[in-house]
Amino acid sequence: MFIAICILLGAMKMSAQSREITPEQLDFRNQIQQFLKEEGYVPSVDEEDNSLVWKKEGTAYWLYVEAGPDPFYIEIHKGGFDLEGDKQLFYESCNYANLNQRCSKASLGNSSIIFTSELWCSSIDHFRKVFNKYISCLDEIKGATADYYNNNVSK
Repeated sequence: MFIAICILLGAMKMSAQSREITPEQLDFRNQIQQFLKEEGYVPSVDEEDNSLVWKKEGTAYWLYVEAGPDPFYIEIHKGGFDLEGDKQLFYESCNYANLNQRCSKASLGNSSIIFTSELWCSSIDHFRKVFNKYISCLDEIKGATADYYNNNVSK
């Protein structure tokens, strides 16, 4: 199990470093950026990995536009927790949350837990309709992970 997680995290790191973006993906990302501005966020582009980044209530979010153009594959990530505590319990917390939450995933990295939602999206109108639901899913899985950890930390 540990080896599988290490392989997955290594693949995620390699993928994040080599994310190229096509003209169609760039156009769609720009439309999403405009939508986020309309919603009151201050999004910017991380040129290193072509992600769109913003903050909500002090928490970092980032988004990748891939595949496409019909539909586009979108990953929305939410910053999580620094790994200061029982690492085994963090693994258990992620597993618990992943078993009990839908539309999102908790992933344990080298120094933090990150939360991700993935979707296929064919238009900016579709993205506008589902954006808040996916943000809510990220909030729910972060809460489930924290609750499990906090309820079991002293056991």
